[in-house]
Amino acid sequence: IANLKGTEYYAPLSQLADIERPTLFDYEMTLDLYYFAQMWKDRSKVVTKRDLEELTAAWGSKFDMLNLQWIYRSKQYYHMTAADIYALLIPVNYKLHKKDIAALVEAETMTAFESLLDRTYYGRRYEKLNSHTLEEMYSSIMKHVLSGESKADPYSVSTIYCYLYHKEHEIDRLTTVLECIRYSITPEDTMRYISKS
Repeated sequence: IANLKGTEYYAPLSQLADIERPTLFDYEMTLDLYYFAQMWKDRSKVVTKRDLEELTAAWGSKFDMLNLQWIYRSKQYYHMTAADIYALLIPVNYKLHKKDIAALVEAETMTAFESLLDRTYYGRRYEKLNSHTLEEMYSSIMKHVLSGESKADPYSVSTIYCYLYHKEHEIDRLTTVLECIRYSITPEDTMRYISKS
C-alpha cells in the first residue's frame, strides 16, 4: 500500500491499516466501494448534461438494488452486525433513502426486513419484489430502467449502457450454461439458473 502513494488507490486502501488482519474480501470490498463512489461522483464529468439524468437513473437504480441485495445477504446468510453491514454498502442514495437503508439494516427479524422492503420505493413500484426475488428482480428492474431510457432517447449514452448491460448478462448466461454442463447439471435445472439472470 505504501508503494501506491501518489495514486488514486492509496487513500481507500490505506484505510485498511486500521484492521488487524485484512483479508482479500476487505481489499475487494474497499476497491469496489471506491469504484462505485467514484463512478457516481464523476458521472457529470463523463457525459453531457442531456445524458446525465439517464445515467443517474441507470446507475442509481443499480446501486440501490445492489445495496438491497447486500443488506439481505448479510442479514439472512451471514448474520452480520449493523455496523458491519453499513461498511459494505455503496455510499450512494438514489431512490433508496438513508432512512430506508437504516431501517433495513437494523431490522431485527427477516419478517421485519420484508415489511420494510415493501415500503421502499422499489417495493411499492415492483409488486413482485421481496427478499426471495431480490436477485431476479435486480435483472428485471435494470432491464426495465435501461430499456425505458434507451427507448425514450435512442441516441443517448443510455442506449450504449443498455447494450453493454445486455451483453454482460449474455456472457453471464453462457458462462452459467458452460458451468452447468461441466458439473452435469440437468437441462431443466440449467434453464432455471439461466432464467434468474
